[in-house]
Amino acid sequence: MRWSGLPIIGFGLFFSGFAVFWMMGASGLGPWGGNRLNSGMDWFRLVFAAWGLPFFFVGLVPIFMGLAVLAGRSRIEITRDKIRNTEVIGPLYWSWNRPRAQLRRLKVVGAASKTSSQDLSSVVGANAYAISAEFEGTKPLPLAPGYPREMLLAIAHDLARHCRDVSLDAAPSWAGEQSRDVAVGGVGVTGAAGVTVIDSETIEEADDWPRPLSSTIVVDDRRDGITLTLPPTGLVNGTRGMFIFALIWLAIVGAIASLSIKQGHAFANLGAMAFFSVFILVGVLMLVGSIYMARRRAIIDLIDKPATALLIGRSSIFGTKLQDWPAAEIAAVRVGESGTEVNDRPLMQLQIVLVGGKKHGFFTGRDEDELQWLASLLRRELGAGKS
Repeated sequence: MRWSGLPIIGFGLFFSGFAVFWMMGASGLGPWGGNRLNSGMDWFRLVFAAWGLPFFFVGLVPIFMGLAVLAGRSRIEITRDKIRNTEVIGPLYWSWNRPRAQLRRLKVVGAASKTSSQDLSSVVGANAYAISAEFEGTKPLPLAPGYPREMLLAIAHDLARHCRDVSLDAAPSWAGEQSRDVAVGGVGVTGAAGVTVIDSETIEEADDWPRPLSSTIVVDDRRDGITLTLPPTGLVNGTRGMFIFALIWLAIVGAIASLSIKQGHAFANLGAMAFFSVFILVGVLMLVGSIYMARRRAIIDLIDKPATALLIGRSSIFGTKLQDWPAAEIAAVRVGESGTEVNDRPLMQLQIVLVGGKKHGFFTGRDEDELQWLASLLRRELGAGKS
């Protein structure tokens, strides 16, 4: 049985319901408002109320995903060219697919696991898991979210075996009551060599994190040390939506401010300008912050083998900064919360903890799997702990 999606549905209903309640009050179209079609429309109030529409649609996403987990079923298909995951809720369904030839890893992850991505943790419970199918050159594909770990490990191993085969003539049968919701099938595929299955819990215990296929970090492994070059992540992937949100924020605030100032008197306009300038400043700060995150580049230098020192150099729109420590002064290398959140989700960072307890954070907002791989690599080379 899949994990109950009721908490997700409840959160979505609260989020969308509050947005509707706020829009009705802001527009004056609710039972308590005075904005009526027969008495003339207050278009400023309608434009102001439209600010709640993005929040309404955002709330629909967890509602739909919660229904999928609660009452839906997953169907995984392997064809000659594609791997497709379909989530079915009664007559409704939606699918994702990726090129089968680019499949490299099948990773079973859970919401309670450090390896779980934000996308998967939003649709599975604390004791449920999903398969993250990782492809070369494209984004991972979530498969069968919300099922038990043992069941998904069996499915992942079977998928990997069939992807390696030169033909796939029949769908494997799954025994047991829990497996009725998952079907795996396909016809006539050409084998994909090198598909491996990874158990997230085994990775955490062994501290042997694999390098993400999507990682753009350049590794220079030499006899006298290792140099890791981290290129900029870009405005879209590197800011986790902050750049787009900042643009939308400024556009909405600018539209409302212009309408408000145009309709007011001179004295009222001064107050409106002062009021809206605070919101504009917030948007500008988000915009600058997102550009800073997107344009960061860095170099991590491990000196000697085994490493005797660690150097981290960072370059951004605000300049260049270098920091270095002897290996003996580094107590731990870990991944932890940065204290910054985007869409109510904490941004993770690489943390260097010194012997005295002082903590230094780096690379906030980069892919968490990539940060975990970096942390495990540095721990091995420096002989440091996890905490």
